[in-house]
Amino acid sequence: MNDALKKANEALLEGDRDGVLKYLEYEPNTPEVLWLRANAVLDDDERIALLKELVNGYSKYTPLAGEFLERELESQRQLDEPPDHHFWKKPTWKKILAQKYWILGLLFAIIMGVVYLSSFISSETERRVVYEEGVEQAIANQTEVARLEGQPLVEYDAGTLSIIDIDDPTKEQVTFGRTDNNQQYIIEEPATGTRFVAVQVNFQCAQAICEQAPQANLALNLQNGKTVSYQSSARPFLVSESPDSIPRISQGAFTKIWYVFEVPRSTNPKTLSVSALGQEEPLLLSWSVH
Repeated sequence: MNDALKKANEALLEGDRDGVLKYLEYEPNTPEVLWLRANAVLDDDERIALLKELVNGYSKYTPLAGEFLERELESQRQLDEPPDHHFWKKPTWKKILAQKYWILGLLFAIIMGVVYLSSFISSETERRVVYEEGVEQAIANQTEVARLEGQPLVEYDAGTLSIIDIDDPTKEQVTFGRTDNNQQYIIEEPATGTRFVAVQVNFQCAQAICEQAPQANLALNLQNGKTVSYQSSARPFLVSESPDSIPRISQGAFTKIWYVFEVPRSTNPKTLSVSALGQEEPLLLSWSVH
């Protein structure tokens, strides 16, 4: 229901006939518009013409319009009859009852029409509120998942990234991707004076499809001013989580990825650097001690 129809329905419920006609002035003659105009116009001939147009068509308003039209024509017929020569006398019970039944029937039809329109407006309002709440909740979920896990996040064209876990030094097995004769990964030991530090990031895709999450290069800035970075094909990784196992994801989806860095024991990580396509400078995520 567009904004003009909604306002016209509300005006009809409030008894503002001029308001109904004002809101519908430039609306096309759909069945709903014809019905609203028929309930708002003061001219009897125009109202009957609108009701006839509804009756001759096919819509959910056709049966109700038929009832209204029948009563309008009956009322017009009675008004066109010449007065009884005893019209000044007290009317008979038969005429009184007929008049009461006609008025009650008309009131009943009007009440049913108002109830139907009120129900329709309420249901449309409910659907709109539910939809808007759903959209707001989805947006909140997309930005709050990382925040609820206790870490800040960075945002770039491809998505958002946050640190959700740190294992320093990691107790998991680490490999550089080399395999032995049995095609098993060769377990690596950190170089003398270094340790393996593992960090888990949470990435949410903002593109139609993210082929290689997190669509950015990650490096570790150290407190001694040095930076640890790898080419994606040469970086160490946990044996339990191969880089090849990272799935393609679509817009709005999340994936969690472990990154491993070889860090000197004499210093600690300071920030995680995120270099994404289109960024002039790397984005930085603060490092917390776990």
